[in-house]
Amino acid sequence: MIVSKKRNFILCFISISDGQAIAIKLASQIDKVVNSMKQGLAKLNLLMGDKIIAFDDIKDPGGELYSQLNSCTDINGVPAYIKKKLVHLVSLDDRCKEEQVLVKGQMLQFFRFMSDQISAITSFLEKEINVNRGLRSLLKQKADHYQKKIQLLTCM
Repeated sequence: MIVSKKRNFILCFISISDGQAIAIKLASQIDKVVNSMKQGLAKLNLLMGDKIIAFDDIKDPGGELYSQLNSCTDINGVPAYIKKKLVHLVSLDDRCKEEQVLVKGQMLQFFRFMSDQISAITSFLEKEINVNRGLRSLLKQKADHYQKKIQLLTCM
């Protein structure tokens, strides 16, 4: 199908190209693609045995052959593209659930860190009575800052 689309894409350039040199290059590219398609078709016809597929059937990407590939159904009648989309969505859902678990773990770790910091600051301030007022004020501000972050986490 990709080769067929490539052939049609190159054919579009012949009509809009200016100059014989460009047309000659495009014609050689078309010949390469056509030869590749014919080789693939010969291999396919060998595999198919009794059913022979003509070149005209494979050169059009919108043809019957490709439409059958796009609408392949399994035993239950579910088209292949729907199955692919479903598998993708299930995988995405699984990854999202994993990510939620990881984020919750990181939030818990952060919460513990903040709690430990508050505990360390308050225990230091309780033990050290002779701490000057400036340092005491800064440490209390830091503990309050950590407490506000914890409150924000618990609100989430």
